Amino acid sequence: MKFISLFLVGLLCTATVISAVEINSRQFISMNTSSSHSKVPATLSNVAVEFSINVPAMAAAFKSSYSNITLTEFPISKTETATLYLTPSHSVIDTRSEFYAGSKRIGLPDVISYKGAIEGEPNSKVLLNYANGDLVGSIRRENGERLTVSPYGSSKTDERTHTVAPGASIEQITNRPLFKCGTDESVSNVDIPPASVRKDKSAAEILSTKPLEVEIIVETTTGFFTGPGRNDEDKAGAYVVALYNMVSLIYEEEMNMTYHINKVQIWTVDDPDNYEFSGATTGHNDSLLTEVVERWRGRSIQRDLVNVLSRPGASRILGIARGIGGICNNTDGSLSAYAVCGISNYGEVPTFAYDDEVATIAHENGHVFGAKHTHNCDWKPPLDSCTTKTGSFNDNFFSGDACNEGTPIYNTGSIMSYCHLWGRGLPMTFLPRVYNFLRNEMEGKSCLKEPGTSLVRVQLPRGNQVLKSGLDTVIHWTASSDIQKVRIEFSSDEGVTWETVPGGDNVDAKQGSRDYGQGTIPWKVPAANTKKGLIRVSNQVDGSVFGTCLAPFSIESTVLTIQNPLGGETFGQSEKPEVQWKSSLVNNVKIELSTDGGGSWTTAGSAAATGTFSLELPRIETNSAMVRVSDASNNNLVSQSGKFSIGKEWVGLRTPHGGDTVCASQPFTIAWYTNNIGLSTSKVRIYYSTDNGTSWSNVTNVVGAEARAGTYTWSGTKIASTSALVKIVYKADTSVSSMSQKVFTISSKTPCTPVGVDEQTQDIHFATMSISPNPISSQGTATVEFPAPCARIECSLVDTKGALVAVLGSYENLSIGKHELSFDISNVASGSYFLTLSCGGQRVSAPLTILR
Repeated sequence: MKFISLFLVGLLCTATVISAVEINSRQFISMNTSSSHSKVPATLSNVAVEFSINVPAMAAAFKSSYSNITLTEFPISKTETATLYLTPSHSVIDTRSEFYAGSKRIGLPDVISYKGAIEGEPNSKVLLNYANGDLVGSIRRENGERLTVSPYGSSKTDERTHTVAPGASIEQITNRPLFKCGTDESVSNVDIPPASVRKDKSAAEILSTKPLEVEIIVETTTGFFTGPGRNDEDKAGAYVVALYNMVSLIYEEEMNMTYHINKVQIWTVDDPDNYEFSGATTGHNDSLLTEVVERWRGRSIQRDLVNVLSRPGASRILGIARGIGGICNNTDGSLSAYAVCGISNYGEVPTFAYDDEVATIAHENGHVFGAKHTHNCDWKPPLDSCTTKTGSFNDNFFSGDACNEGTPIYNTGSIMSYCHLWGRGLPMTFLPRVYNFLRNEMEGKSCLKEPGTSLVRVQLPRGNQVLKSGLDTVIHWTASSDIQKVRIEFSSDEGVTWETVPGGDNVDAKQGSRDYGQGTIPWKVPAANTKKGLIRVSNQVDGSVFGTCLAPFSIESTVLTIQNPLGGETFGQSEKPEVQWKSSLVNNVKIELSTDGGGSWTTAGSAAATGTFSLELPRIETNSAMVRVSDASNNNLVSQSGKFSIGKEWVGLRTPHGGDTVCASQPFTIAWYTNNIGLSTSKVRIYYSTDNGTSWSNVTNVVGAEARAGTYTWSGTKIASTSALVKIVYKADTSVSSMSQKVFTISSKTPCTPVGVDEQTQDIHFATMSISPNPISSQGTATVEFPAPCARIECSLVDTKGALVAVLGSYENLSIGKHELSFDISNVASGSYFLTLSCGGQRVSAPLTILR
């Protein structure tokens, strides 16, 4: 038994597709955003998206052409819409199928199925069925959220109410009880080899290359018919097809086996099923199974398997199969291909639990084909521990067929597990161990044959993904055994034009690594920037039989560009500059540092391609440091910076000077010089003393002031002093500091006139300046930009204490804009200085290092 929502994790490509038709869902969907006009109960409308579907418009959209559909603005939550990439899915019915309501034969249901994914969510799964005017399906988002798309009620008008609701919410609203599987695993002639000796089918070991088809009869009880949205023979038949279309997809993807419905028998209220144990109060699916076997075992109607869809049952047995491995045996009462599956009957919320029902059917038929529960000891060892032989949880559920004892331990689980009882969702897979075993069992069954029609299905590349140009990948497909040769083509314009891929003509349909009739060839992704890529695999001798990808894929070139540092910067040895880059189609990067202009490189670290990296600098001085970033998986993709400098940080106090006077009642500027400090995140802390350095107090808070700013406005202290000092300390390295050379005065007199401290302070609005080269040995150029004209500029060189070293020249009548001013320091000794430009009462300074 399975009732938890599961969803297909597999085929994202299919056959009979040429190019996508874009359809806006608002052509047939009208959203209901008003609670006062809601047609569903408040318990459902609180969690579900409610909308009305115009049936003729939806039919035109889904049935106008059997081709790929790009469905835009489809509701996926109460606040979100999305674009869905959809492609037609294989149908379990054809002209050979027969449908009966009671004793009356009825027409085939009008059902078209589409599978696909949500744009931007590559790992999402979508299956939508146009089913006789209703929209039925399931959506599993990339974040694991599962949604059910369902009609509300049984309307057959042209305007029908539908909802998209979280599956978990539906279960809570309906208070659905937890059911178990009633299949008896103790009577079985199936031998499961231990994991230590088994050999799974792989590319190298192939037991068969043919797809298989199971022919099934589906009988539905009166209890099924009276369920939500099914009390009409057309609707009941359409829902059966919608359920088995998805079940077939699950088996097709993992076992290369499709379902074909030979007959559907629908029992109605007027023409009831006449089973004793199928009623609402008398329903017992274990007893019902015995009745089913007795009814069908003597009938000669062609089938491999009989499924009966009934109500969940009063005995808490949701599903039950007639033993293990009964496929292809329709005469033995204990080992026959029969299963009863309970289908929900929500009276208070008449909507479907579509993916729950699919999971139940897939699970019970798994027993029929030979699989036991994955907690059974016969898997040697068991494949999950979600239930044990003696432990209990969730209303005292435990399983006598479990291998382990004690307290159950949750793991992810699979279709054949009881992990759904934990209420945490479940992936739609049989697990490789299980589906390899099942496929092996099917190989020896005489009743399972190849499908009656030719099939080609492309499995890789998947649609709705981005491929790197130049990537070595594969094209992977499945072909029925009647197809001997295939042609493989690529389109960059969504199927308008096609070109054969290299080596893609007259290819053995089973070439390369293959499993269950699948073929593979290597493919190097071409250098074609496109968002409309498709692969087509077709029968070499009959091009009308072909398959293409679910949706267009994109091809992009890999990009890696360093953005910081770029070169020309100066950093201190204690600083950690952020290395930043831009990348596309790169997963991880390696960061390297050179201190000799690229002559040698050392690895600094690695990071995710979407991140940044904090670079730790060595304790050296150099003007030739460089950083490079490369693709961790491809050293040929690299980007590097220009040269930048690393040096020992330095700070020098500029004001207040010794002998200055500041007023305790007025703010004044503390100013300093810096050198080899390049980051805005580098801080200094400022202290003051009123007793000639005996004790110190903070001017700045614990964070400090930006070192590069060079100034800090302080309101001063209320304490008058004639022995005041100021000290600047570099926060990252407290050995780097500067202090007033002599004391200054803090005056509390009224009136108070400051002396010295406000004269010729640097004005950041006066001009901006850079120096090249720096460090320098003789001649240099100062590039300065003025926001206003200056009649006369004086250029001078001062030492780190602010003392004048040399007057380098003067310049007349400088206009607004950028100017280059040349200077010569050939006669100045090596060391650290400041180049200062003064105009009137304003000036701008920049650090300058002389090296020879």
